[in-house]
Amino acid sequence: MYSTVPRIIRRREPVYMITDQCDCACSATIASQTRQLVIPLSGKMSTSPHLHSLALPKSHRVAFVPSGNGAGDSIAVLNKPAWEILSSFEQPRHWKTYIPIWYQTWGEQTINTTLAEFFSLGFLVVPNTLSTSLVEQPRALSVWLHITDRCNLSCAYCYLPHTHSDMSTEIGRAAIEATFRSALTHNYRQVKLKYAGGEPLFCFPLITKLHHYAQTLANQHGLSLDGVVLSNGTLVTPEIVQKMKSLGLRLMVSLDGLDDFHDCQRFYTDGRGSAADTIFAVELALDHGLVPDISITVSGRNAGGLPELIAWVLEHDLPFSLNFYRENDLSVSQADLELDEEKIVAGMLAAYKVIQANLPHRSLLASLVDRANLSAPHLRTCGVGHSYLVFDCRGKSPSARCKLRNQLPMFMQMIH
Repeated sequence: MYSTVPRIIRRREPVYMITDQCDCACSATIASQTRQLVIPLSGKMSTSPHLHSLALPKSHRVAFVPSGNGAGDSIAVLNKPAWEILSSFEQPRHWKTYIPIWYQTWGEQTINTTLAEFFSLGFLVVPNTLSTSLVEQPRALSVWLHITDRCNLSCAYCYLPHTHSDMSTEIGRAAIEATFRSALTHNYRQVKLKYAGGEPLFCFPLITKLHHYAQTLANQHGLSLDGVVLSNGTLVTPEIVQKMKSLGLRLMVSLDGLDDFHDCQRFYTDGRGSAADTIFAVELALDHGLVPDISITVSGRNAGGLPELIAWVLEHDLPFSLNFYRENDLSVSQADLELDEEKIVAGMLAAYKVIQANLPHRSLLASLVDRANLSAPHLRTCGVGHSYLVFDCRGKSPSARCKLRNQLPMFMQMIH
């Protein structure tokens, strides 16, 4: 006879993973699996063929079924009575086999609740009848706010003909209002604002005004708010970093290599390389307690420098994303930017070896290769037209700027 009742410890609220820290406007809408959640009143039931478990101290066990939704909703800690109830169904059995004994020991309500939990977690299934399907669940509405066309760099792969157009405060506020209206209408739980350009730090006072306003609307409507500034890093100052921290803003810095591997594709308008200034900005942010995300654009020019860059990023324990160069109307004449498969595969494989030898404490499943978020299932590679909005300096929503290219053959070659 047990002195304790069956206990199942699980997270009741989903964990949302932020996995789209890149210099692209689009993010995939995470899909989750829906399961059969009804306890069968007749027939047999069994543990899921996908059930895994590990022993814990004090006769507890952690059990989980890979649900693939990145939310941790199919993992739980079971005490000894709960585990014995679950493991008794390793072979398909009719539920009436054990119910009378369990009712006598723990009571009808406790057993019914325990079995219901097992079914909702996917630990118990009806053999040969379990069906799952992927359903998109909109959680975060991502919004690209194109604060300015101005930039002090002239990057080789940039798609913008830089002008001196800045977003006004009135247009910015109207865009944020439209964003929250859309989020409420479509039942999003979070708004994510990407302050971009050009170089958005040219208009940092505007960013602070707009984010204050967004925080006010988020509080009014009970939505969570996430904000990130997508920067080349060259205008970062201690004052800007401190202000970003006070606003809860994060920083993403584009860094394509160390020294020449960065300078060959990200340089000032007068031709000077920007690597030293960008690295200084990253270190300055770290010194002031702000950990920046690193966005790495991989092209035929810098692929050879990826191992050294990844080693530096891991040494500083920085989150990062790898993004492939995309041809655009302004870069089409620069043939050496093209994604030569031999160069790219060699560079990526060398970078993966560095990662393997220096595994960080954070998940890299959304960082390892462009357009292949391995941290969760999704029904589309990009959220364009589905879960993100784009506002240019004039408040218009232009067509998506990114050109998606099929990188699957190259990726398959890398992982094999």
